[in-house]
Amino acid sequence: GRISVPSGVSGRRPFNVPPRKAPAASFAELDAARLAHGLRGLMRHAQDTCRLRVVSPSVQLVEYSNEKGRRMAVHGVHTCKSPLCPLCAPKWQRTRSDEISQAIDKHGADRVFFATLTMRHNKRMHLALMHRLLTSAYGNLWGGKAGQAASAMLGGKPESIRAHDRTWSDAHGWHPHVHSLLFVGDSDLDAGELAKMLDKRWPKLLVGALNRFRRLCERI
Repeated sequence: GRISVPSGVSGRRPFNVPPRKAPAASFAELDAARLAHGLRGLMRHAQDTCRLRVVSPSVQLVEYSNEKGRRMAVHGVHTCKSPLCPLCAPKWQRTRSDEISQAIDKHGADRVFFATLTMRHNKRMHLALMHRLLTSAYGNLWGGKAGQAASAMLGGKPESIRAHDRTWSDAHGWHPHVHSLLFVGDSDLDAGELAKMLDKRWPKLLVGALNRFRRLCERI
């Protein structure tokens, strides 16, 4: 049901709504809220003010329920809709998850491969540069004669769904990597053979991307 909360009122439960045990999903939402609070001031303005600015005359707390469980949502406040926002990311994940499942079912799960591509890194390396190197290398994965030969092994240039991920550790700093689903054509190539091909080709692509950046820096 809907619980209307007048603008300017904090999230206190209205007196006429009996308290009850919070749904299990709300604990994940609380964790996301704590993370978002800790990131305030570190993100862009739209993300920093997500769920903080009122954009309608009233604010509503709405509970949704289905066979997968229950979740809470706040209506009438600004949402940044960014996949990087801890509060908005779950909606993106639900939507993208459904789309990816449909794509795999339509293509055939036996012809979809999952690959993770990364690079060596240390704490002295800048995240922006590493991200550009990974993006450039991935963009050339099926380019040139070597790329065309690789795509031929897969029954033609494969369609793909990719996501850029970045993790951090005190020992090694930023660790950027690319997760990719490869939708291959009619090919007898198995996962082991694909891994060997990528292990051989991916380092060359990274070196090529680095050399292009070096030449660009020399011209500048």
